[in-house]
Amino acid sequence: MNKMDKVLNTISKFKLLDESRMGLIENAIDSCIAVQALEKMQNPSELIAQVSNISNKVS
Repeated sequence: MNKMDKVLNTISKFKLLDESRMGLIENAIDSCIAVQALEKMQNPSELIAQVSNISNKVS
């Protein structure tokens, strides 16, 4: 099975997931994107501090 077939096969399985599980997948993807963005930054400490501050206000 080539890569495109694997992708299409996986996408079709997403249709079978309930909303809760799709939410978990979306959160995981968002987390990966955030980590990748932080890895590319020269000095991510300021952004991390801002996110931490926002997180503390929400909790």
